[in-house]
Amino acid sequence: MDYPLLNRCAVIVTPKSPFWDWVNKTSDTDDIFPIEGGGDSNIYLVPSYESEENIELAIKKYLTQNYADLFVSELEAWNMDPLTFPETTYDRFNEWFNVSSHTMIFDTVNKPLKRK
Repeated sequence: MDYPLLNRCAVIVTPKSPFWDWVNKTSDTDDIFPIEGGGDSNIYLVPSYESEENIELAIKKYLTQNYADLFVSELEAWNMDPLTFPETTYDRFNEWFNVSSHTMIFDTVNKPLKRK
């Protein structure tokens, strides 16, 4: 099967223990949320850097410029009250999340993508 290659790279943002500590501290529920290594990770499509000499460096540059939006997206997935949010610095982003990048994104579904 010849799957179409999307013109995007992807970053996978996986929460670490400090994130889950914040979720447990600010949550209105008594449920215990996963610790580092548990739970699900969010995947964010980012620009394709295929034409760049160093794709990993280009993605890192993208993250240093856009980490705050990704950080807030992760926080809002668990708590919509910005008064509970920590300061969203790049150092804290790296303390709270593991980020991996992927440069080959294939579409295996023969249907148009939907945006919500």
